[in-house]
Amino acid sequence: ACLRVVLDDLRQAEAVEQAFARAERTARQKGRAVVLAEGTSPSLLRQLARWTGSLDRRGVLLVPASSLIAIPKG
Repeated sequence: ACLRVVLDDLRQAEAVEQAFARAERTARQKGRAVVLAEGTSPSLLRQLARWTGSLDRRGVLLVPASSLIAIPKG
């Protein structure tokens, strides 16, 4: 199970921060979380860059979504 968080240009900065925190909690609890960023507002892009840039030092690994898909054997 994973949490899907969609970020878009319409969200307020505080709501985006809350979504990041929720995604990070889910990743720690369930082993993964998927965050989709849809939008190009400078504010959203700055927040996304700041958050993704700080994940490593908090022990969260950022990976492509494709790496979370199970590939059937055989």
